[in-house]
Amino acid sequence: MELLPHTKHRFEDGDEVLITGVEGMLTEDGKSINDTVHKVKVLTPYSFKIGSTKNFSAYERNGIGR
Repeated sequence: MELLPHTKHRFEDGDEVLITGVEGMLTEDGKSINDTVHKVKVLTPYSFKIGSTKNFSAYERNGIGR
């Protein structure tokens, strides 16, 4: 996940993040990544992974992880 510039996230490995506000990232049957929960893997204080998103179309813009 991309974060706001120079902004640290508060997540730790294993935390769960709710994804909202993403444009793009739809499955073949039209389901969105929005309102889905994913386990976090921390990469740095400024970035983290949420696992595979290969079943979703390309990310376009925006999005919030809480």
